[in-house]
Amino acid sequence: MRVGVSTYSCQFTQEKMRSAEHVTDSAHAFGLDGIEALYGHVGSDEGYLMVLKRSALTMGLRRGA
Repeated sequence: MRVGVSTYSCQFTQEKMRSAEHVTDSAHAFGLDGIEALYGHVGSDEGYLMVLKRSALTMGLRRGA
């Protein structure tokens, strides 16, 4: 079974914890398999999304785990 976290799960926490980068770093630190980055939480800037995706893949995370 793969286990991941959604950016939705972090939207009600402290301001610094709401960023997709923080969710990605935390998922990696906790040994999770992936993240679900929801459109409303990460925006639509293609350059930013590619950086986020590259970072997640480098850490061994998958999208939509």
